[in-house]
Amino acid sequence: MDTNRILAIFAHPDDEYTFSGLITKLINSNNEVAFICATKGEAGRIRNKQFGLKIEEEISKIREREFIRSCEHLKIHKYYFLDLIDGESLKWNKEESVEKIIDISKSFNPTHLISFDKYGGNGHPDHKEISNITHEVQKRIKSTELIQVTKYPSSFAKTKLWWLPKKAKTKVTSKICRNDLDSYKLIKLNKQELKAKMKLIEIYKSQFPDEKNKYFGQPMALLKLFGKYECYEIGSESILKNI
Repeated sequence: MDTNRILAIFAHPDDEYTFSGLITKLINSNNEVAFICATKGEAGRIRNKQFGLKIEEEISKIREREFIRSCEHLKIHKYYFLDLIDGESLKWNKEESVEKIIDISKSFNPTHLISFDKYGGNGHPDHKEISNITHEVQKRIKSTELIQVTKYPSSFAKTKLWWLPKKAKTKVTSKICRNDLDSYKLIKLNKQELKAKMKLIEIYKSQFPDEKNKYFGQPMALLKLFGKYECYEIGSESILKNI
């Protein structure tokens, strides 16, 4: 695989979990990766009750510290914040954000961008807006390719959930699947890559497990089942073709 420079752009600390397996693959293949996180998760809360009993500190400070640990773990040496406000994406200045990302890009000179698909992955408004911003950046940096994190194809998920009753299967697939996927790449992580990915759950102690003992809204068993796979919308010349 040729050396590339990949700039991942996302909304909140812990969003990088979604594509961390791909990041590990790319870095292990001697590609360069940098992160841009739009916010510091300041609108969030301590979702892990045990963690919350021990810590009295601004949530943004905790989330920022966890994010930096995540970057260190994933061997990301260049990371930036846009200092946008979590949960207030309707008020974000899109043009200002685009210009800031382009300014950061001048020193990194990315060949590829990674962000959420147009649905924001899970539909979160902040995810959707950072996707819109990234699409605009990609239009202006014409030499870059955009790789979009997306949900799983329904057919794939159903094969993994064959053992579930129909009603339960429909409930799960409605949350984690898309029916309109055309050009996509489904990648499978090896044991080392999956281990690196699951370590992020431990790093983000303020968030996992949440009040309902869930991880991104799912029980740990399902997280592990699907965690070894990641799905991306890709262009015709994607570097993912050889992964």
